[in-house]
Amino acid sequence: MSKIVVMKLLSGDDIVANVVDAGTNESVIEIRDVIALHQVPMEQGGIGLAVHPFLPYVTEGHVFSIALSHVIVMAPPSEDILKQYNNVYKEKEKELINRKEYKH
Repeated sequence: MSKIVVMKLLSGDDIVANVVDAGTNESVIEIRDVIALHQVPMEQGGIGLAVHPFLPYVTEGHVFSIALSHVIVMAPPSEDILKQYNNVYKEKEKELINRKEYKH
Protein backbone atom coordinates (compact mmCIF):
# COMPACT_ATOMS: atom_id res chain seq x y z
CA MET A 1 0.00 0.00 0.00
CA SER A 2 1.28 3.44 -0.86
CA LYS A 3 -0.97 6.40 -0.25
CA ILE A 4 -0.19 10.06 0.38
CA VAL A 5 -2.19 11.58 3.26
CA VAL A 6 -2.32 14.71 5.39
CA MET A 7 -2.41 14.11 9.14
CA LYS A 8 -3.10 16.37 12.07
CA LEU A 9 -1.24 14.96 15.07
CA LEU A 10 -2.14 15.31 18.72
CA SER A 11 1.06 17.36 19.13
CA GLY A 12 -0.42 19.99 16.79
CA ASP A 13 1.86 19.10 13.87
CA ASP A 14 0.40 18.95 10.38
CA ILE A 15 2.26 16.43 8.23
CA VAL A 16 2.05 14.94 4.76
CA ALA A 17 3.26 11.36 4.48
CA ASN A 18 3.37 8.25 2.37
CA VAL A 19 1.44 5.53 4.24
CA VAL A 20 3.47 2.33 4.03
CA ASP A 21 1.23 0.12 6.17
CA ALA A 22 -2.01 0.78 7.94
CA GLY A 23 -3.36 -2.74 8.16
CA THR A 24 -1.15 -5.09 10.15
CA ASN A 25 -1.62 -3.39 13.51
CA GLU A 26 -4.84 -1.53 14.24
CA SER A 27 -3.17 0.78 16.77
CA VAL A 28 -0.16 1.88 14.65
CA ILE A 29 0.33 3.38 11.21
CA GLU A 30 3.66 3.21 9.36
CA ILE A 31 4.67 6.20 7.24
CA ARG A 32 7.73 7.45 5.36
CA ASP A 33 8.77 10.47 3.26
CA VAL A 34 7.21 12.79 5.82
CA ILE A 35 7.11 16.57 5.52
CA ALA A 36 5.73 19.05 8.02
CA LEU A 37 3.47 21.95 7.07
CA HIS A 38 3.44 25.31 8.86
CA GLN A 39 1.39 28.40 8.24
CA VAL A 40 3.50 31.55 8.01
CA PRO A 41 2.52 35.21 7.67
CA MET A 42 3.24 36.73 4.26
CA GLU A 43 4.85 40.16 3.82
CA GLN A 44 1.96 41.26 1.60
CA GLY A 45 -0.52 40.08 4.22
CA GLY A 46 -2.33 36.81 4.42
CA ILE A 47 -1.01 33.38 5.29
CA GLY A 48 1.44 31.23 3.34
CA LEU A 49 2.59 27.67 3.74
CA ALA A 50 6.10 26.54 4.67
CA VAL A 51 7.21 22.96 4.06
CA HIS A 52 10.15 21.26 5.79
CA PRO A 53 11.30 17.78 6.83
CA PHE A 54 9.36 16.35 9.75
CA LEU A 55 12.49 14.93 11.42
CA PRO A 56 15.43 16.37 9.48
CA TYR A 57 18.10 14.30 11.25
CA VAL A 58 16.67 10.90 10.36
CA THR A 59 17.95 8.78 7.47
CA GLU A 60 16.16 9.45 4.18
CA GLY A 61 13.37 6.93 3.55
CA HIS A 62 13.14 5.87 7.21
CA VAL A 63 9.78 4.31 8.13
CA PHE A 64 8.08 5.86 11.16
CA SER A 65 5.52 4.10 13.32
CA ILE A 66 2.93 6.44 14.80
CA ALA A 67 0.28 5.38 17.27
CA LEU A 68 -3.15 6.04 15.77
CA SER A 69 -4.15 7.44 19.15
CA HIS A 70 -1.80 10.36 18.30
CA VAL A 71 -3.55 11.07 14.98
CA ILE A 72 -6.51 13.45 15.26
CA VAL A 73 -7.49 13.30 11.60
CA MET A 74 -6.17 11.81 8.37
CA ALA A 75 -7.36 12.79 4.88
CA PRO A 76 -6.23 12.96 1.25
CA PRO A 77 -4.21 16.12 0.46
CA SER A 78 -5.49 18.92 -1.73
CA GLU A 79 -4.03 19.10 -5.25
CA ASP A 80 -1.77 22.02 -4.23
CA ILE A 81 -0.36 20.16 -1.23
CA LEU A 82 0.14 17.01 -3.29
CA LYS A 83 2.08 19.03 -5.92
CA GLN A 84 4.30 20.55 -3.21
CA TYR A 85 4.89 17.13 -1.67
CA ASN A 86 5.80 15.61 -5.04
CA ASN A 87 8.13 18.54 -5.80
CA VAL A 88 9.97 18.01 -2.50
CA TYR A 89 10.58 14.36 -3.27
CA LYS A 90 11.51 15.00 -6.92
CA GLU A 91 14.20 17.39 -5.67
CA LYS A 92 15.42 14.82 -3.15
CA GLU A 93 15.67 12.19 -5.93
CA LYS A 94 17.71 14.65 -8.03
CA GLU A 95 20.05 15.28 -5.08
CA LEU A 96 20.60 11.54 -4.61
CA ILE A 97 21.29 11.02 -8.31
CA ASN A 98 23.71 13.95 -8.33
CA ARG A 99 25.55 12.58 -5.29
CA LYS A 100 25.89 9.17 -6.95
CA GLU A 101 27.15 10.73 -10.21
CA TYR A 102 29.63 12.91 -8.31
CA LYS A 103 31.15 9.87 -6.58
CA HIS A 104 31.98 8.19 -9.91
